[in-house]
Amino acid sequence: SAMIVKTDDGLVWAGHDKGVSAFDSSFNEEIRLEAPEIPAGRVNTLYVDENGLWAGSQEGAAHLSRKNGKWEVDQVLTKDNGLSEKVVEVIEKVGDDYWFGSYMAEKDGGVSIREKDGWEYISIKDGIPHRFINAILPLSSDKVLIGSGQMIYGGLSMAVKKDGKWKISENWDQKDGLPGMKVRALFLDSEGRLWITTETDGLMIMDSPEKLSERPLSGNCIRKENGLSDDEIKCIVETENCFWLGSKYGLNRYDKTIDYAYRSERLYT
Repeated sequence: SAMIVKTDDGLVWAGHDKGVSAFDSSFNEEIRLEAPEIPAGRVNTLYVDENGLWAGSQEGAAHLSRKNGKWEVDQVLTKDNGLSEKVVEVIEKVGDDYWFGSYMAEKDGGVSIREKDGWEYISIKDGIPHRFINAILPLSSDKVLIGSGQMIYGGLSMAVKKDGKWKISENWDQKDGLPGMKVRALFLDSEGRLWITTETDGLMIMDSPEKLSERPLSGNCIRKENGLSDDEIKCIVETENCFWLGSKYGLNRYDKTIDYAYRSERLYT
C-alpha cells in the first residue's frame, strides 16, 4: 500500500495498485474506487482535507467527498486541466492552495500549485534540483520545504512566497551537510524538530527548521549502522512515547527516552 489515512467517519483508506479502498473498523472493504472513476494507475498518496480526501495516482488526482452518507468523486485533475505532469506523488495544502508534487516527470517536473484563481508551477526551471518530488512540508502559509531527487541525485529546497509568487530561495545537498542527496521524507515533530530522510544515507534530525540557515547543517544522523532496518525511511509517525519509522525492510521504533538521553549527552559533553 502506498499510503493509509483515516477520515472522520472512521473509515481507513489505503492507496494501492488498483486504486483506493476504504475499510471499516472490522476490516471490511466498504468502498473501492478505481479507473476510470479516478485517474488510472497506482495510488501513490492520500491527503485528508476538511471536505474529504485527495488521492494522487500515476495519471492524476481525484478528490472524494461524502454526500448524503455516500462517498463520491467530485473533482478530477490531470495534465488536461492543470497539472504540469501526469504522476502525482505527494499532495499538501499550503494556506488555501493545494500542492501536487510530480514523479517520473517527462518534462520539467516539480510542483503544480492550484490557487483560487488559477495555477502556478515551480520546477527545475525555477531552481528545484530534481524533477521528481518526494516530500512537501509547509512551515507556514508562505514558506515550504521541498524534498526532491532519485537515487543519488536531488536535494532540499526552500520555497517562499514573495509578491504573490512562489520562488525557490535556497537549496541544500550533501555538500551543505545533508546525509544524502535524494530527500525522501520531511517531518516536523511535536518539539519543532525537523526530520530529513534520504534514499541511501539514513536520516538527520535538526533542532528546528531555523537551523537550516547555518551551514554546514548539523543534527543527529541515524543510519543502518546505528540500528535502522534500512537507510531509506519512507514515513514517520509520532506517538506519545516514540516515533515509528517505516522502511522497505521493516518498522523501526525510535524511543523518546533514548532520544532525550542522546540529547542530554550531546548538550553536556
